[in-house]
This record gives sequence, structure tokens and C-alpha cells, in this order.
Amino acid sequence: MNVSEMQRKLSLWAEQDKERKFYDLYSLLVNDDWLKVAHGHVKRNRGSKTAGTDGMTMADFDETLKGNLLSLRIALKEGTFEPYPVRRVTIQQRKPDGRIKQRPLGIPAIRDRIVQDALRMILEPIYEADFSPRSYGFRPNRCTMDAIAYIVNQLRARNGHYFWIIKGDIASYFDTVQHRILMRLLRRRVKDEKLLKLTWQFLRAGVMEGKLFRETQQGTPQGGILSPLLANIYLHELDDYMQGYTGLSPYFKAKRRKARDANFLYVRYADDFIVMCNGTKAQALHMKQELQAFLKAKLNLNLAMDKTKVTHANDGFQFLGIWIQRAIGSRGVMVPRTAIPDAAKKRFLDKMKLVLSPRTHQSSVNAKLLALNRIISGWGRYYQYVSSPKHVFSRLDAQVFWLMGHWLGRKYKLSMPKVMEKYYQGSTFGTDTHTLRLLREIPTKRYLPKQHANPYTAPGQAIQREDVFSLDDAWTGHESRNRESMDWRPDILARDGHVCAHCRQCYPAADLEVDHKRPRGAFKDPRDADYLENLQLLCITCHKLKTQQDKQVLSRMR
Repeated sequence: MNVSEMQRKLSLWAEQDKERKFYDLYSLLVNDDWLKVAHGHVKRNRGSKTAGTDGMTMADFDETLKGNLLSLRIALKEGTFEPYPVRRVTIQQRKPDGRIKQRPLGIPAIRDRIVQDALRMILEPIYEADFSPRSYGFRPNRCTMDAIAYIVNQLRARNGHYFWIIKGDIASYFDTVQHRILMRLLRRRVKDEKLLKLTWQFLRAGVMEGKLFRETQQGTPQGGILSPLLANIYLHELDDYMQGYTGLSPYFKAKRRKARDANFLYVRYADDFIVMCNGTKAQALHMKQELQAFLKAKLNLNLAMDKTKVTHANDGFQFLGIWIQRAIGSRGVMVPRTAIPDAAKKRFLDKMKLVLSPRTHQSSVNAKLLALNRIISGWGRYYQYVSSPKHVFSRLDAQVFWLMGHWLGRKYKLSMPKVMEKYYQGSTFGTDTHTLRLLREIPTKRYLPKQHANPYTAPGQAIQREDVFSLDDAWTGHESRNRESMDWRPDILARDGHVCAHCRQCYPAADLEVDHKRPRGAFKDPRDADYLENLQLLCITCHKLKTQQDKQVLSRMR
């Protein structure tokens, strides 16, 4: 089966008939090609090395890939498939305002992730035809900057004086999604009871916290592949409600203003949303109460009323980690500006201090530079679109420079002049192979919003997904098993190209794996194996074959 073509048809049918009901979708789910594509998606995901409650990683699953996929397909076909409980871990997440929040993360089993992705591949094309153009979170070919760009553009005076801002915050959204309401919403489009039953099973699979099992009566597990799509389907009801205000014709909007009624604009990114009002503060506050009443009555959700603020754009507000404010421009008129919030700058420097803390002297200089460069690149690319970021970038560069200098001095017991003599390279620190990246060298750009055609039906439009950079998840340079070899991957690709070192065939980067020419087990200290000259790229088949050969050689050596 041509999976992409089938997805295109699903989306086209949904687009052409907004009332169409979809039957016999389950036959797609149990198709061999469909499951293979889903497996590929899950394998390329960065979490594929993390096991769920069954203890199986993707590497374990792939050891008998054909058999495992066949067993999965048979279980789905015969109706005997049951999801495992989700393994729940709690991570600390620093909020944009600096608060530390305990965030529960659900980790499904590998086989469950494959089935969830196969489900997503069926449902997403259908619902992409329905979703609001002002919903940007967890959707293909959309990103945070699209939402920011829309808000900034609407804050220009010529666009209608939408200066009162309601910044919506739904209390514990992902934990309070009501399963029965969600299933009722799904049934508006999906009439395949087998598919609906499977979705219900995933929602009710329960969670394991250590050895304690807990039933899930509500909520979608954060970290599940299907959860973002289900969350968008649920909050599409809010999008539809706001469309009653935002979708008015210019004639009716003018009529409302003449009657001194407010008009509204609306943007949503996952569970964060902004409502812009061109009336009075009192009218904005009334809309806040109206939103609370709607969410409670229709979706059994609550606004966090203490966090849902009504602010004037001249005073500024924060959305998706960006500070937005109207200020006097160069021509003496008020224009919208964006900036890096102080809390975001502090978080960046706190991360740098953590990476370069005295406790990390055991890390090599190259590993430390790799870790720093990843953080600097990811953070800088996110903020390269704000208004005039260069002066902030330069100040942060100076602070990171001295943090790195002191780390080198402590590691090698060198004075700062000696550190400068050995590692300073013109404007930054570096070694023969790696150089500390500077934020100010990241090009600043004006973000150009994309045209958001349906990604499944627009001709020639490749589907891309936003990879949101997270300081919380960033590597600190600690060299655990296989970490250093993976960090050499860009260098090996640059050196060898996309060619398998054994069969000499050309492959996409995703299908090439890092291999040790001389296996790690042959070294007294396995970390000594992780140097560039001992690393090569092999295709998946050749890598498996060589790993088996290496095991035989090592067993004879012992």
C-alpha cells in the first residue's frame, strides 16, 4: 500500500465533505506497510532507546523485527491486542517565569508507540482538514514562530487596535481531558468501532509509577505519540467557539464596533492561547469569564483564573517564551516588538553554569564544547527572530566565555593567562577539532510566516514537524556509554559522506549507524574506543553482521 497516497485521500475526502463519517479505518491499521512506516517513525524518534513497562527498547524490538511486527499485526487483527500501562516518570521543568514545575511524563512500550503512531497516521489527515488555521501546536508544518508572527502582525495599529490581551492558561490540561467527552468528539468523524475501541484502550491503559499501578480515569499521558493529536481534537471545540467571533465578516465587525461592542482575534498553541480584544478592558474581562464558562460547560475544563491575565499590549506580555510589547518605534509611532524575556536569559546562563560546574571536570574538552555548542545553537536559533537580539547575544557570549575559561583553568590547574595562551582562538575558545560557538554569530532574521495549506493535500508539500529545543533535555557533556561516539556523528558524516563503510552503498543519514572499527570491549577503558579514527558509519544490515562478528572475536579473546 502507498501510505502517503492513502493519507492524501483521507484528508481530501474530509476536506471535500465536512460532514463525512469514516468507516473501515481499522483495515489500514493492520496493513503491513502501515505498521512498517509507523515503526520507522518511532525508531527515528529520540526516545527510541527508552523502554516502557515491558523493559524493551527499540534495539531489543528490532532484534526480531519481522516476527515482532507480525505478532503485533496478528494481535491487532484478532482483537487480542492490549496496551501495556504507561511508565510514568516525573521530570523537573522550569517554566518561562522561572518557576520549577514537576511534570509527569508517560513512556509507552515500544510496540504501543508503533500502534499509536499507526493510529495517528490515520486520524491526523482527517482532522487536519478540520482544524483551525489559528491552531499552531503539535501540527505538521506549523511552529511557535508562526503563532508569534500572527500576534505581532495583528498588533500593528492599522489592523484594528487589538490591544487588550487575554493570555489563557488551562489548569492541568493534559491531566484533565475527559475520556468520554473526547470519544464523543471522535465519533463525529470516526464510525469505525474497532478503531474507537483501540483509542479507548490506550486512554484507559493506566500508569505504572515504580511498582504502583494507577488507573487512568481522565487525561492523556504526556509523552504519548497520540496524545498531542487527541489534545488538539479536544480543544478544537474552543477553536470553533472562538470562530463565532473571529470569523465575522468585515461588515459585521464594523457593525459591532459602531454599537461599541468588541471584536476578537484568537491564537492557540496546544493548551496555551491568546485572545486579542479591540474594545475596552471591561469587555476583555467579560470575555475571560465567558471563556471559563464555555470550557467548564462543554469540556469540563477550568481556566487557571489567577494565571489567565488581561494585559494591555503597551505593557507587554509573554507567550511561548517570547516577550511581546508595543513600543515607540524609530518614526515615533507605536509598533510591536519582540524580545528575549529576562527569565529565559537567566535559564540559559543557569544551564551554562550547570554544564561548566566544577563537578564536571572529568569530561573531555571536546565533549564539553560539543554540549555547549548544541545548547547555544538550539537556544540561539529559537531567539534569532526576536527584534534586535544581537546585543543580548553579545552579553551572554561574554558571560559564557568566562565560564568556559574558568572551567578550563580549574580542570587543568592553569591561570587565566595560560588558559588564553593554550585555548584562545581569536574570539573564542577551541581545540584542534572543536570551537566554542558564539551566539552573536547566529544570523538574525525576520520570520516569514508560511502559507498553511493542508500538508496532506497540498501538492509537493513535504510534512515537517517542529522540534522544540528544550534546555531541560539538553546534554551537559557527561560522557556515558556510547555518548561520545554519537556526538562524533556529524564529523563522520562530513568525513565519509552517506556511504556504508562495508557495502559501500549510499544511504540516508537516518539509515546509517555509528560503529566502532575496534569494538569497545577490546579496550581496557571502553571510553578510549570513542575517538574519531576508530568510528565509521554502517548501514543497519552491515552493522548487525559486524556486531555478531565482534561478539565472536571478543568471546575467543576471553
